[in-house]
Amino acid sequence: MLFVRSHFVWAELILVVNFFNLSFLYFRHPAHPRFIHIPVVSGPLAWTFVALFWNGAIMVNAKSLPARILANIAIWGILVYGLFFLVTFKVSISRLQNITVQY
Repeated sequence: MLFVRSHFVWAELILVVNFFNLSFLYFRHPAHPRFIHIPVVSGPLAWTFVALFWNGAIMVNAKSLPARILANIAIWGILVYGLFFLVTFKVSISRLQNITVQY
């Protein structure tokens, strides 16, 4: 609703809070079945990540050189964030596999 009414700064703030909330949720519940994990956590997290850039681009309206440089740096954030999840998820899965259950 904030985006539609052109309150881009407030919309970006709420997107950032939602992004951190969903990132925490992603790492808090990594072992749930895929049919639950994808629509509840992964899908909204991916959409929020795209919405951050989308709303940020509209909010800044990059016509100056420094804004365009910042936008190009931010685009590489997609790769960095993906690699972060890949490394962290790989480490968390290996830790879960190394834990032995004692009865």
